[in-house]
Amino acid sequence: MRGQLVTTVLAQEPKKYEATIESLDQHALPQWYDDAKLGIFIHWGLYSVPGWAPLQHPEHDFSSQDYIINDPYAEWYLNVLRIEGSPTQKYHAEHYGKDFDYYNFAPIFDKEIQK
Repeated sequence: MRGQLVTTVLAQEPKKYEATIESLDQHALPQWYDDAKLGIFIHWGLYSVPGWAPLQHPEHDFSSQDYIINDPYAEWYLNVLRIEGSPTQKYHAEHYGKDFDYYNFAPIFDKEIQK
């Protein structure tokens, strides 16, 4: 029985899909999907304009002494921007200028959401 199961599993090669709507439309949905309920909470703020964070700790090494200044979440942009010498502060100065205040992102943010 075990040999038969292994042969059956190996014989079913997964179907390859391409990054097109037509290809993805061929993907059969699981039976449970039509009745599934999904809730999504999306939040964004001024930090969405630069949308940047350093990736020194993508695995979230909270025990690292430099985790806070290398926080990998764009949502913490303003907080980390305030830390002298942080990668976020350097990024901000290079891309927006040293004197560009975080709240100057507001008109850009507002313009994008009004489209």
